[in-house]
Amino acid sequence: MNKYLIRNPSLIIEPRRPLQTINAHLLKEFQTQNTHEVILSVIEQTNLNYNSHLTNEEIWLEMKTEFLKYCFKNHQELEELKSMENKARSFGIKILVKEIKKTYELLVTEEKELSEIVKSLDPENYTDSGNEIKLRKNYNDTLKLIQEKTQLYGKYGRTPFLRDYNERKNERNKTDEKETARQLTIINEHESKEEQSGLESLIKSAQNFRQEPSVEPQEVLKSSDRGR
Repeated sequence: MNKYLIRNPSLIIEPRRPLQTINAHLLKEFQTQNTHEVILSVIEQTNLNYNSHLTNEEIWLEMKTEFLKYCFKNHQELEELKSMENKARSFGIKILVKEIKKTYELLVTEEKELSEIVKSLDPENYTDSGNEIKLRKNYNDTLKLIQEKTQLYGKYGRTPFLRDYNERKNERNKTDEKETARQLTIINEHESKEEQSGLESLIKSAQNFRQEPSVEPQEVLKSSDRGR
């Protein structure tokens, strides 16, 4: 071995470990199921340990961290909805397929609207004198709104019919096609009979979100335009 490397062991390059081995190590280290959860965990821990929440930039970072947590939950929901839609389509349950697609679009729209609000609260948009108090209020209101949305995603999901499906699947522990078709049919019939369906509940939630008076996204965006 090169004598220079012996005198400087830090320069010795260790053999590369396969990516699969690295991923397995990270999942075990952070006790997560996928690399997206690892990234979220690292960001949350960094924010928790090093964010003093004193400056506007630090508070904005806190809000973006909470939004990332919401996005992670929402993307999980969207993936499960897409999987449920494919299964319902394969069994010819067209009404349920239609409702799942509408719910999917509502969740996508909600995330986009939240994203716009978070972006508009960039501290650089509040450089004018007198905006400090308004900025802090909008931060607090938006942070509360994001946290409330995140809490809607329970163990089996946020959407009522997806939650119902996952609960039934967990209770019966059945994965064969006949049982899956039966469960989807039951859920479809149940949703059709309910006066307040899962879709209607989600629509109501989305409407409440858009009518949220305290966040004032319109005014925030105007402030953003002035700062440009």
